[in-house]
Amino acid sequence: MRQALSSFLSVILLLPAFLKDINADWRTYAGDILRSNETDERLTFPLKAAWRYTCSQPPRRAWPEPVKNLNRLDFDYAPHPVVAAGFVYFGSSADDTVRALELETGEERWHFITGGPVRFAPQIEKGKAYFGSDDGFVTCVDAGTGKIVWKFDAAPTDERLLGNGRMISRWPIRTGVLVDSGVVYFAAGMWAAEGVYVYAIDAANGKIIWCNDTSGTVGLMGAHGTFSLTGVNPQGYLLATDEVLLVPSGRTAPAGYDRQTGKLLYHDPGYKNNGFGGTWLTIRGDRFLAYTKSFYSSLAVRAASVETGKLLKTIFRVPQHSVFYKNKQYSLYDGKTSVVIATNGVYARKAFGLVKAADSLIVGQDGFVEVTSLNGSKIHWRSVLKGKIRGIAVSDGRLVVTTEKGEIACFAPEALLTNVQTLKHKAPNHQHPAAQPNEADSRTIQQLKTSGVDRGYALVLGDNDASLSLALTAKTRLHVILALSDQQAVEKLREQLLVSTSLYGSRIHVHYVSPGVRMPFAQYFANTVIVVGGKPSFPADELNRLLRPRGGILLFAGEGVKSVRGKLPGALDWDSEKLIERRVKWPLRPIWFGGPGPARMFSRKYRNSTLAFAAGRYFVMGESHLIAVDAYNGLELWSKPIPRLRSLNADNENVYLLIPSGEDGKGTAAVLLDPSTGREKKKIENLEEIPER
Repeated sequence: MRQALSSFLSVILLLPAFLKDINADWRTYAGDILRSNETDERLTFPLKAAWRYTCSQPPRRAWPEPVKNLNRLDFDYAPHPVVAAGFVYFGSSADDTVRALELETGEERWHFITGGPVRFAPQIEKGKAYFGSDDGFVTCVDAGTGKIVWKFDAAPTDERLLGNGRMISRWPIRTGVLVDSGVVYFAAGMWAAEGVYVYAIDAANGKIIWCNDTSGTVGLMGAHGTFSLTGVNPQGYLLATDEVLLVPSGRTAPAGYDRQTGKLLYHDPGYKNNGFGGTWLTIRGDRFLAYTKSFYSSLAVRAASVETGKLLKTIFRVPQHSVFYKNKQYSLYDGKTSVVIATNGVYARKAFGLVKAADSLIVGQDGFVEVTSLNGSKIHWRSVLKGKIRGIAVSDGRLVVTTEKGEIACFAPEALLTNVQTLKHKAPNHQHPAAQPNEADSRTIQQLKTSGVDRGYALVLGDNDASLSLALTAKTRLHVILALSDQQAVEKLREQLLVSTSLYGSRIHVHYVSPGVRMPFAQYFANTVIVVGGKPSFPADELNRLLRPRGGILLFAGEGVKSVRGKLPGALDWDSEKLIERRVKWPLRPIWFGGPGPARMFSRKYRNSTLAFAAGRYFVMGESHLIAVDAYNGLELWSKPIPRLRSLNADNENVYLLIPSGEDGKGTAAVLLDPSTGREKKKIENLEEIPER
């Protein structure tokens, strides 16, 4: 048994029989609202490639790999396909779209552009496609044409912030949508302290049936009787039985809600549930199952009661799927374990995707997909693809798979292929426009570079044809937030940029802003604000609010730099002696979130001093490198290899590093780096030479 687990991680345990609604279509993620990844449909072998579609941009996941522990937030590493009525549907986290391709040919039938990344698969019900986006909206469109039916604003107010490099709603839809019995369920928001809104709305018209806006923050008793505040942090595909809606809560145990009323039934991320939960969940009968794994333990699948959330027995363990810290090196099980809790047992593979189709298993690996017998002893079919296969759907005798590289492939038996349906490779030919900026735009770009602004975030106002914005993406490293106050102009420009470039979303993003005195963006995010066309439609104070302190540039195109923002009055560096930062006052709210991520940072468990803050930047120690980040918007400024770094500090002029010195490495030397570039300025073997601060 141990050898079998090591080779292909297969174990079958009999479970109570469970009736499952089998449908030829694969209308939602994992095939149904129980997220079972199981179908009675039987594939005919050999399969042949019917078509392949390559997205113009690969997916841009919300969260990086944690490396040192089980990844519980890998819900958007690849687009997840759904299939219904002869179409393949999928969302894009890169260019903010939902697309429909013809199942037989791979030809794009329609696309719909949202206001933010689409990180979850749409659900298709009764001729309608339902989906959510990081822009805080849930949308219903006609599944055959992509024409909008209704749109629901789930955010309490229009507020946006940078999240891992993208400008998104403060209350993104990070659960996708679940549609059942004429009701659409979803959650808006993922930070308990900011408020979480769990909704049930009418699938026909988008009207609210109920909304739970009180479960974001709740009180819990800790392990030692201490009182703490925590709450539901929705991230991951929703699941449901007739009575209970399950809401995954990021890395912790899910929350259960009454489907009829929206009442919170249970949610306990406390010590008893340590390591239990994540975004992978499935329901079998009166139980739901999730991964459980603490830092040092092996991976397991454990059951809990759907009615109460109470933990039940462990279904099985994977002994070698564990992580250990020894001699400052991490050792992690190589790969990912995928599990299907089927009607007749449990199937697990060392794989990135897994679906049970009748008496076969479809296994997604790194660089290929294969179909095997249930016990893994026989390979029925295999095909090579680019990347890790994380999305799998089975419908109408066809197999559709997707990868984290953005490749979508459809395979079918020869009987379903006609003479014209040979292998077709759909690769949108979107190139960066080889635009030569006009004289005015060239002058604006040169003024930015002269002022030291060549990367970060540019808020551009009034650029109605995006000519300056495109020039900025071609000649600088800036990510452009183009804001317009005309909704029709916004939609037209989004479409133009999407079909003519491979930049939309990743380098240029068009936002609608209501005319008035305040824009919806979080303060300090912009390295530069550029006004095109003369007088801005927003007051100067508002433009200044959005500028990054310590060097943010306000510039009028054609007129030059109007102002350079200085240090915030009263602002102090973290280590200022005998002084207190007077600007920090409660309540605090996030203005951005993002990297560098745990894989690149030294674990707080093994080093005391890993961060330093100065002059609007912060510096992060890794195991063998140093990273500099813009503290106002999360932009990574530079990364530099620093072997055996012992400690660091910083001020306005220098980053101070202590490293080993001498032939035996037992001495200590200091290195001074330029904080803006990471360039070495001086190395001091005698620590007494370090200037006083």
